Amino acid sequence: MVKPVRKSSSQGSSILGLIRRHFKHLDIKSFLILYKTYVTPHLEYCIQLWCPTLVKDIDCLEQIQRRVTKLVHSIKDLSYSELLQKLGLTTLKIRRLRGD
Repeated sequence: MVKPVRKSSSQGSSILGLIRRHFKHLDIKSFLILYKTYVTPHLEYCIQLWCPTLVKDIDCLEQIQRRVTKLVHSIKDLSYSELLQKLGLTTLKIRRLRGD
């Protein structure tokens, strides 16, 4: 794994653990505030500069977002694509392409 990918996924994962420990039940509005404030910056830090091209690197970052979206208890049983649609989010790959 590329060092920036490993660092970003590690930081995103630690923030995910912090949110999970301190917030037992999140509604969609609270989740979006926490996610966009604390997790997204770590997953997208300088991403246009070191743009991950390997599938394993992309999946590593996307896995963090998959785990984070499961924190909303009212919709956690939906598939990943349905979760993103319900939350009004897109995959990190689409965000990178849009940013480029």
